[in-house]
Amino acid sequence: MEMRPALHPVDLLVFGPHPDDLEIGAGGTVAKHTAMGLRVGLCDLTAGEMGSNGTVEQRLTEGEEARKVLGALWRVNLRWPDRAIGTQTEHGLAATELIREVRPKAIALPYWSDRHPDHVDASRVLADAIFNAALRRYNAEGEPWKPEMTSYYFINESTQPSFVVDVSEHYETK
Repeated sequence: MEMRPALHPVDLLVFGPHPDDLEIGAGGTVAKHTAMGLRVGLCDLTAGEMGSNGTVEQRLTEGEEARKVLGALWRVNLRWPDRAIGTQTEHGLAATELIREVRPKAIALPYWSDRHPDHVDASRVLADAIFNAALRRYNAEGEPWKPEMTSYYFINESTQPSFVVDVSEHYETK
């Protein structure tokens, strides 16, 4: 993980495997929460270097512009290698430490079933990181933290949801 400034605590932390995934799956939810005055942080796991939609630089620039439009406080990119999410133990550790640092009340992550293997891998690694962040004896930086709520969002595929967030008023922003 490259050096970055300390991040402010948030009410909602949204993880995306690649730049654009969290906008596709949870952009309306982010816009709704920021419009309600809640603090939202965004985290991309990769820079999307294997994708066919633009260059890494374009995707990172677009991601930052999207952050501003959606009203999130900050956006960070962990720069894990695209198409290799979860292949290094440092991946889960970095996500755990981010959770402990920003102490979110709620976390949104990709649904565990998707046609893109990176989305599936991200869901697994992040679910483990959320669990590990709460363990007092887990060897990671920061004080243990357990969010009040963890939810999953759909990117490419879906099933019957357990709940739906009405983002009708914020769909244009998404």
